[in-house]
Amino acid sequence: EQLLVPERTSIVGAMSPNDVVDPTKTPTWKEQTLFLATRGVTDYTMNYCHAQDMVVTRVGFVLSSYVTVCNVSFQGVDTIRPNDNGALCGGGVFETK
Repeated sequence: EQLLVPERTSIVGAMSPNDVVDPTKTPTWKEQTLFLATRGVTDYTMNYCHAQDMVVTRVGFVLSSYVTVCNVSFQGVDTIRPNDNGALCGGGVFETK
């Protein structure tokens, strides 16, 4: 399910997952704030991009105006893209309304 984040909200994780000295370095996961997708796209023909109820069909965060997100990691589970929008829709943990 998608979560609507209200205006002027900050989502701040425990620590940055990025190492500016070594960008290829894997973070220490026990020190991170990690969001894991609960499900992914599994049906090429289902309407994900133009679904009747996107909140139920898709997962992730829908950001309102003036929302800040920093120091978080996320892992999606999509292995395909839906056909209903030329494969341009979906896959992102954060969307805007």
